Amino acid sequence: MSTANKVIGIFLNFSSAILLAVSIISSMSFADVVPLAAADKIFSDFSKQTIPFSSQRFSGFQQGADEERKIVSKSGNLIAYVKLPANTRQAPMAILLHGCDGIEGNTVDGLKKWSDWFLSKGVGVVILDSFASRKVKATCGAPDGHWAKRRVDDVFSAIKYIKSKNLSPPGQILILGESNGGRTALNAASQDEFNRPETFAAAFALYPYCGDDKTTEFARPIEIFTAERDVKNKAELCMNLNRSGRKYASPKVVFLPKATHAYDIDKPLRVDRSNPMEFDSAAVQLTRTEIEAVLKSFSTQTRGLRVQFTTSD
Repeated sequence: MSTANKVIGIFLNFSSAILLAVSIISSMSFADVVPLAAADKIFSDFSKQTIPFSSQRFSGFQQGADEERKIVSKSGNLIAYVKLPANTRQAPMAILLHGCDGIEGNTVDGLKKWSDWFLSKGVGVVILDSFASRKVKATCGAPDGHWAKRRVDDVFSAIKYIKSKNLSPPGQILILGESNGGRTALNAASQDEFNRPETFAAAFALYPYCGDDKTTEFARPIEIFTAERDVKNKAELCMNLNRSGRKYASPKVVFLPKATHAYDIDKPLRVDRSNPMEFDSAAVQLTRTEIEAVLKSFSTQTRGLRVQFTTSD
């Protein structure tokens, strides 16, 4: 065989190997291709679970949006990190919702601190990942509102999962969402979602965008924490929701002076997409105090709890 033929043969074999490798990678699941290394490491003492997606508002798990690589799929599973307080089989549960960047970077640290705090109060945690199994990296900017609606089905899928595993007493499930997760919480608490078979006791929305909710009727208790220095999700939009004349009770809106977007993430001052972000211990403490008031009500009621936030016009 000539040298030229040998070179051609080697090239063809190498090309075949590359094609085989591409074929294998294409057949792998997204979790195999893009492992959640950071989240898996930080939440290593949690149980990593798959939660079956249950759709009521939207027709399927993946809708073909650009952020999910235009993939369409009717069914799928969400990834979640689940943990109960030590030596318990059942406890009040908090579903934690990440922001538009998904579970990565600073967001992971913030969710871990909220998890630790809830667990210290005897509350179990479900950290719900809406993005990884959909192959979504981020939804910041224009897609934010679309995904805040899409993720409502994720929330109720998680509630359905909690009930199916009997992890929580009746009426003792909370939602806490950061940024886009907070916007998702607003949608989940709206009258539009009231007739779902799954329910929750209360929702807490941290620095959400409130501009779409001027006329929204909230049929479930929700408390909104809005930051004075939040450039992205302006405080006045949320403050305007606390008004009289609603069919149901107005949401409780807590104004946090001097606080920024992502005030609960323990990092020094930084700027992200022109939005200053800085840890604010006073704002975090006030947020925790408000949430703890709801947790204390759980100790005296085990069935049919209905939280009522006190609001001022």
